[in-house]
Amino acid sequence: MRKINIFKSLRTLVFALLGLVLAGGIFFACQNHNDDTLEGDALLQEGVEYPIPENARVEVNSVRFAKDVTENFIDQLGTAGDMVRIEVANALYYLPRDIKHHAAYAKLLKGDGSRFNIVKYTVGHYNKEYGAFPLIKVEVPSKEEKDSMLKWFEEAYRSQEEGSLDQTSRAASATTMTLQQAQQFFNQFKSMRCDWILQNPCLPPFWL
Repeated sequence: MRKINIFKSLRTLVFALLGLVLAGGIFFACQNHNDDTLEGDALLQEGVEYPIPENARVEVNSVRFAKDVTENFIDQLGTAGDMVRIEVANALYYLPRDIKHHAAYAKLLKGDGSRFNIVKYTVGHYNKEYGAFPLIKVEVPSKEEKDSMLKWFEEAYRSQEEGSLDQTSRAASATTMTLQQAQQFFNQFKSMRCDWILQNPCLPPFWL
């Protein structure tokens, strides 16, 4: 009888310990989750919320950081932001470093190494101090938007390359002599009389 009581006591103690361990594990997990949530919320709150202009320009284009595609790049903004290069653009643009969601925007502008880094972006108010427009939002374009832009770039660059080849071909044709033309060109020198002393040279003296 005594052994049975001891066994029951041990069993009760084991269950109590298991319950304590389980409760502690749940509490620890919840605490970590709360910490992660707070940390994530804090990260989301970091950065400046740039105002969106009325009738803001929302465009789809190939955009990269200027320092990644420009030789001998000179950083003119310092810690204020990073200049970006937008294909076929007639103004200067930059990504502010203090903007909210900067890390996500910078990752999109970094690209994956493709020839054209197609993104969708919103342009903010012109900054007179920097002489450039800030990109206040950068996002992934829809498949239709991306495909349409890629097609436009491919056709534009193909036309440019074909035009360069045509110009090279025309220049080569203009400077090419046939064998008969070359013979006629050199035959004209046979009838020339050269006299350096009488100031009637046909070739420099060291060729005579």
